[in-house]
Amino acid sequence: MEWFQTPNYVEGRTEEIDLIVIHATRSGFIGNDDRPGTINWFKNPRAQASSHRLYDTDGWVGGFVADWDTAWHAGYLNPRSLGAEVCQPTDDTPFTDLQVMTLAIDVRLWCEIHSIPKVRIFDENQCGIIGHDDTDQGQYWGKSDPGHMFPWDRFMEIVNMSEQELTTVKLQLTLVRLIAEGKGQEAFNIMKFIGMK
Repeated sequence: MEWFQTPNYVEGRTEEIDLIVIHATRSGFIGNDDRPGTINWFKNPRAQASSHRLYDTDGWVGGFVADWDTAWHAGYLNPRSLGAEVCQPTDDTPFTDLQVMTLAIDVRLWCEIHSIPKVRIFDENQCGIIGHDDTDQGQYWGKSDPGHMFPWDRFMEIVNMSEQELTTVKLQLTLVRLIAEGKGQEAFNIMKFIGMK
């Protein structure tokens, strides 16, 4: 994970963490690379916005605010929530498997660390994982993220996987990253070693 400094947060917490809010970036430009724009936005003090993590289409993860500090992503829900922002230029841009896998692995870990139930919820007064568009705060401000394209079933499947199943997902991520980095031979050697090839 690559870390960035943002002025848009509050040190510490005033409430116990019991909620994870899933967001989408929504720059509004098809084909736009939302990663640099979102990074710059979160680093800009005039934005008054941040999240704890940012997830790009290639599985890249950026960190902005530590778990024990309060990011500015969901208004009055900020003190009790963790914010996960997923790159998606428009509301009809599909999310990638790499995004969903990296997000789900992190959310699963957050749930375990902070004793948050591994359930999707539609009521912000409950504890669990919620889309920004399902919160009262998000609806009041007309938010539609992560929206109809977000694969909630697949995401929650990974969040609730057994440790053995999760190991397979993590291995898949490692292989894809090696190939993306031009290390195809290393990926091939790993697949051969574990009997995938």
